[in-house]
Amino acid sequence: MKLLGIDYGTKNIGLAIGETGGMALPFGVIENISRSDVVEEIQKMIDSEGVGMIVLGLPQTASGIPSKITKEVLDFGEFLSKNLSPHLSRKSQGLSGRIEHGKERWGDKSLPIKFQNEQFTSKEVEKLFRDYKKEKRGLKKDAVEAMVILQSYID
Repeated sequence: MKLLGIDYGTKNIGLAIGETGGMALPFGVIENISRSDVVEEIQKMIDSEGVGMIVLGLPQTASGIPSKITKEVLDFGEFLSKNLSPHLSRKSQGLSGRIEHGKERWGDKSLPIKFQNEQFTSKEVEKLFRDYKKEKRGLKKDAVEAMVILQSYID
């Protein structure tokens, strides 16, 4: 199953793509201007990549206590669950035309969203960027953070 990893930030949202039992790869970054724009961009990715589940990084302190942004991430996850539609292929649904998404068409089907502790993500990404200085050109830190979150879920 294709997985979408998300690293939520107040300015940028990092995205990564992977498959169960495979490797996660950085995919891109969405500017966090409005939730409706973010949902629209994520929905496009779900449709184009055939995503079956979202893994959303959940920030916590070293002692496991929620951090300042934890509630905002939980609220964002709830917003996604209410506003995203699962990818449904034309073939599996017996459709030949354009697929329309939305609750009116698909009922209460929703895309599964799992939370993954992202406690050490920033430190891992800093180490990756330090160790691979030449290869990091063009990579966005937020997307790499999403990749680390998603890979820790896959592992």
